[in-house]
Amino acid sequence: MIVRMMVSSDTPALDRLAEATFLHHQKLLPEEFDSSAPPPDSADWMSSNVICLVAESEGVINGYLKAKAVDAGKNRLFRKKLILMIDDLGVSPDARREGTGTILLEAAEMYAKEHGFAEVRLSVWTDNSGAIRFYAANGYQPLRTTLRKSL
Repeated sequence: MIVRMMVSSDTPALDRLAEATFLHHQKLLPEEFDSSAPPPDSADWMSSNVICLVAESEGVINGYLKAKAVDAGKNRLFRKKLILMIDDLGVSPDARREGTGTILLEAAEMYAKEHGFAEVRLSVWTDNSGAIRFYAANGYQPLRTTLRKSL
């Protein structure tokens, strides 16, 4: 398996993977994810402020990780540091539990180190216990909790 940066010809495969990831989240949290929303468009991921890594095996894209650079120092209350914020990580359902997600995370961390980032962050839905276990097993720790109250 290789991990590389996204190229424009990856768009159709990434659209399918992003849609599968969306459907997984929609099933977990139907009250949050709109089933009538238009399908994802990974062409937007080619913008200059988005980092998109793809995991490919034998010419087939099995996973992706989409992230962006965030400057925590823009808020005067926080110490200045550059953070790689992972927005989305998706693995093909038939390639799950084969190490693809871990390989993508490790590649993102290596990218972050090589480009002067201080840390990598991500958010995960509290109902997504599988993802929480996965990230914890890869060394990620809770930092902040978002609370809500439905009215």
